[in-house]
Amino acid sequence: MRISRAQIEGYEFTVKKGKYYEGKGVDAALDEIADGVEELLDELSEKNRRIRELENREKDVTEALLMVKKLSEEIIERSKNEAEKAVMEKAAEVLTLKEEIAELKTLRDNYKKELLEEISLISAKTSKAVENIGE
Repeated sequence: MRISRAQIEGYEFTVKKGKYYEGKGVDAALDEIADGVEELLDELSEKNRRIRELENREKDVTEALLMVKKLSEEIIERSKNEAEKAVMEKAAEVLTLKEEIAELKTLRDNYKKELLEEISLISAKTSKAVENIGE
């Protein structure tokens, strides 16, 4: 039972012997006030318990969030490293391919040159053979 300020101020006690209040009325009022205070103290205790529980949950959530943040930062860092590694590997592959292309172009140019020289030689021999046949 909650007791209000108005209730406390509204208590009226029977006066006994001119200046003393009757004990039964005062005792009853004090019992009622004590019950109200006890109820408020119980309620306060329960609220304090609930506050501690919520603070513990808040602490757990904060720790979990920090752990998630740390893990996400680690994942991001690992992903960046893996991406950089993949880019470096692909860059190395591109460089290797460019080198191979350059070698193939050189081989092609050399082969073309040798082939043209061979054709020129065969053409010269053929011309000479045709000249010899005509004589």
